[in-house]
Amino acid sequence: MREQQVHILELPNPDPNSVEARLGHGNDCRTAYSVKSLVPVVQALEQEGVKYRREVLVTRESVVFFYDPDANELMFVEDGDIQVIQEDMINMAPMV
Repeated sequence: MREQQVHILELPNPDPNSVEARLGHGNDCRTAYSVKSLVPVVQALEQEGVKYRREVLVTRESVVFFYDPDANELMFVEDGDIQVIQEDMINMAPMV
C-alpha cells in the first residue's frame, strides 16, 4: 500500500481583500455591467457613502468605477441603447 501525505501551506493571499493591497485601478481584475442609465447607480452609491470615480472613456462611454466590500473593482457602463429587462420570467412580475 502506498503512503499518502497532506501538506498544509500558509501562503500570501493571492486575492487581497483591501483596496490598498490591490494593484490599482486598471491593473486588476474587474467586473463590468451595462446599464441604461448611471443616474440610479450614482444615487445609490452616494446614498450609501461609497467612493466612486466617474469617467468618459475614449470610446465616449460614460462609466462609473467603485470597489465592493471585498475590494473587487466594479465598472458600470452607461448604454442608452440596451434593452431593459421588463419582467421577472420566473414570477411573471415587473422588475423593480
